[in-house]
Amino acid sequence: MTVPAVFVSQFPVYSLTSQLLENWAECYPTHPRDRMELPREAAGMNTPPLVYQRAPDVSELTTEGDKLERRDIIPGKYYGGLKVWSCAPYLVAYMFGNRDMFRRLFEITDNPIENTTARKTPPDGQFAGTSLVHPIVAEVGCGQGLPGIAALLLGARRVIFQDYNEEVLEICVKSNIGANLLRHAEVVALRENSSPSCLPVVQMVSGDWSRLQWQDCDDGTGKKAHDVRCKVVLGSDVTFDDEACEKLAEMLERCLSPTSGVAYIASKQYYFGTNGGALEFQKCAEGRGLQVEEVSRMDEAGGMQRLIMRVERRG
Repeated sequence: MTVPAVFVSQFPVYSLTSQLLENWAECYPTHPRDRMELPREAAGMNTPPLVYQRAPDVSELTTEGDKLERRDIIPGKYYGGLKVWSCAPYLVAYMFGNRDMFRRLFEITDNPIENTTARKTPPDGQFAGTSLVHPIVAEVGCGQGLPGIAALLLGARRVIFQDYNEEVLEICVKSNIGANLLRHAEVVALRENSSPSCLPVVQMVSGDWSRLQWQDCDDGTGKKAHDVRCKVVLGSDVTFDDEACEKLAEMLERCLSPTSGVAYIASKQYYFGTNGGALEFQKCAEGRGLQVEEVSRMDEAGGMQRLIMRVERRG
């Protein structure tokens, strides 16, 4: 049976006005035990202190059937997005440690292929409608969204946050964006009198990677009506099993900009017992015509290795 496609362009998009950020930040946890901050030693000394939240209890996601035991992953239902896993702080630290490179990636471009979204300006502040061309950045399998938030702090103006579960985006990502961007308002130059085209814009996308379509159907002119392929894709702990590796590689083939798209994927070397990890992903990616290069490695006590891979279209 053919699984229906889900078009990325149809998901909610938000201009990050001060009022919206305040509304989202009001949902950030109030109890001190639930308010978390990346330690400097974990995220890097050059990293602005980012806040997140202790994994909220959402039993309808983390339990299966009549069982009361909470699980980190329930295939086809939940993939751990309520927690911050170990590779997210690693990727955040890498981004801030290479801030000049990422700022260049996020700079405005005059290449029209990077901005072929809808031609009209919708009332909700969608990506279309700005006279400036801001590269699209996406964090896939974002969970609580820390690398995507880091991208906003480093100058990205158009960021897609994608997770399997809509609940993760509503409960965790929005409140984390509000709390962090208000905390670092001077970094993202939020101004009450800013025009909509100057404000950062984010989109919340949920669903299975295999169903997401990054280009809409032809609009009758011979061109795609909406094209939200990405200049930069970020992902952490998204290679946790062999199925995830194959789906991620297949999606990157579809969602990376054909001219200059690049992905940074933070992964453990191996995810024991699941056949996932960096080597499995590299095999899947190269089978899709993608080029994978290791750009960072972290060795930890006990032999655990984490690494960051740069992924591009070959040649």
